[in-house]
Amino acid sequence: MGNNAFKKCTALKKVIIPTRVTTIGKNAFAGCKKLKKVIVKTKVLRKIGKNAFKGINKAAKIKVPKRNLTVYKKLFKKAKLAKSVKITK
Repeated sequence: MGNNAFKKCTALKKVIIPTRVTTIGKNAFAGCKKLKKVIVKTKVLRKIGKNAFKGINKAAKIKVPKRNLTVYKKLFKKAKLAKSVKITK
């Protein structure tokens, strides 16, 4: 997913990251205030760009593959998630 792909897309409420995505670019979902649900299906995600999820809904939930939970938590922290956002398996 490229840089600024869905930046400030106010209609976006749910996102499914497909299985072959390896990188989410910087500011990809920044400012998507209604984004409440992110489902990550990829098990090969290597990088999440700076501020990729900055400004999404504070009550958002991110669901990741079970075996990648600890690695993905570290990646998402660098993406400027609000501390109230839950990352689950």
